[in-house]
Amino acid sequence: MYLTVKQKVKHLSKEEYSILRELCHTAKNLANEAIYNVRQY
Repeated sequence: MYLTVKQKVKHLSKEEYSILRELCHTAKNLANEAIYNVRQY
């Protein structure tokens, strides 16, 4: 599966790739914040 995903990412334009990176970064931050909040509670 990893190779399939990697091959699909190769065919994106620079603009699409930057949007995808930004979305992944945001999703990671949200997940980290959720884990942090659960631990604090």
